[in-house]
Amino acid sequence: MAVVGWQPGWTPGTEDIGWITAVYSRPAARRRGLMSALLRQIADRAAAARMVRLGLHVGLANTAARAVYRRAGFTETGAPFVNDRGIAEIEMHRPSLEPPAPSR
Repeated sequence: MAVVGWQPGWTPGTEDIGWITAVYSRPAARRRGLMSALLRQIADRAAAARMVRLGLHVGLANTAARAVYRRAGFTETGAPFVNDRGIAEIEMHRPSLEPPAPSR
C-alpha cells in the first residue's frame, strides 16, 4: 500500500505547479511499480487541474525515493536545504506532465 497527497499552488507564485506533499509506501509494497503508477495518476490529475508541472521536496538521504522520482521524469532543481524539522531535503520538478520516455 502507498499513500500520496498533492495540492496545486503550495506557495505564492507556484499556482501552476502540482506539489506532491506526502508519499509513503509500506516496505512490503516497494519495488512493485506501485509508486510509478501513482505518480502517473498524479500527473494525469494535475494536468486535468491545469497544472503545467509537478514539484516535491524529498529527503537528501532518501536515495531510493530520489531514484524513483528521476525515473518518473523529475530532476533536482536547486541546492539542498534544511526543512523546519531539521531534515536535509532537495526540491525536484517534473517539467512536463507527459509520461517520461522509457529508459533503455
